[in-house]
Amino acid sequence: MCAGPFAVFFKDQKHHVLCTRFAPPATAEQCANDYAEAIKGRNGALEFALYDNSLKEEKRGDFSGQWVTGVSSLWVDSYTVKMTGDTHATVSFLYVDNSPEQYTEAVTLTIQENSESPGYYNITDIGNASDVNNSV
Repeated sequence: MCAGPFAVFFKDQKHHVLCTRFAPPATAEQCANDYAEAIKGRNGALEFALYDNSLKEEKRGDFSGQWVTGVSSLWVDSYTVKMTGDTHATVSFLYVDNSPEQYTEAVTLTIQENSESPGYYNITDIGNASDVNNSV
């Protein structure tokens, strides 16, 4: 059973309920790491839960009821998170597929303390630090 104060429920296009257990991040760095794990695990529900309300409205259409994100080929093999200030992080992803090719992508996150829930952090903006590049 998925319940408790940190359970987040989403409906997909077929109205199946997806529940993600979610502990709100208590630091900006934890928020950035949770985001990277959500991308690696293709967990759109967790990714969406990390957004502030404004970013949720902006990105809602990207999910279109599909809470499993990503595609079958090119998946995140690893990532690094580098805090570039108190409220900014760069997350670099290494993507692989069944070929010997490897690709990198980096995003910048702006992270702020949640004004409605002090002590917890949300992503307020996501920018492209770089496009996907062939790194091999």
